Amino acid sequence: MLTLLFGFIVLFKDQIILILSPDYKNAAIIVPFLMFYPVMYTLSETTRIGINFTRKTYFNILVAGVVGGVNVLGNFCSFQDSEL
Repeated sequence: MLTLLFGFIVLFKDQIILILSPDYKNAAIIVPFLMFYPVMYTLSETTRIGINFTRKTYFNILVAGVVGGVNVLGNFCSFQDSEL
């Protein structure tokens, strides 16, 4: 349900911003980034609860390692782009 709401808001962000106030038209660019955090946080919490419920807590270490690796890779790629 949350992902459907996220998709709806991202698809119709320009219309929603115009309903709120035309002064915020330039802010429509950052709406998907603002909506991304609550969706990912909810997904993270439900996954954590599921892992703890099944008593396979070793997945927490695996998930933390994968996420850390992706973060380091993303930072490295971002750093390489900034030097151009």
